[in-house]
Amino acid sequence: AGLAIDANGTTDAETLADFPYAINGLTYTLTSGDGDVKLDDNTVADGYTALFLACVDAEGTITVVKGDEVDNDDITAKDTGIHWPEPTEATCPIGAIKIKNASGSVFTGGTTALTGVSGVTVTYYNLFTVPVEPLTS
Repeated sequence: AGLAIDANGTTDAETLADFPYAINGLTYTLTSGDGDVKLDDNTVADGYTALFLACVDAEGTITVVKGDEVDNDDITAKDTGIHWPEPTEATCPIGAIKIKNASGSVFTGGTTALTGVSGVTVTYYNLFTVPVEPLTS
């Protein structure tokens, strides 16, 4: 699908183009829109990293599923991995956003910018399916 920061604002993400997707053997087409991937009301504590899985339903509505927060020091020491969230029922996973917060304050989706904030690192993943193995960095 291609995910990136929203071109019209810095607190949301968006899909980059229209694309087909499948749910339970049926094919649909998503019409891309500015800011169509919302992180509203999701938080990441200072010193932690979380993955947000973007999923689309048959109506073309995108929701995000937040994974467990993992301590940044544990990730650096390779003591644990960052596990992928499970997609919601009757949806197709289309991408993910990893937010590493070392900013000194809580990251708040829809409020904290996804770019230009010291100590916040945002990584986008484009998916055909949810990977089995956790991220290690």
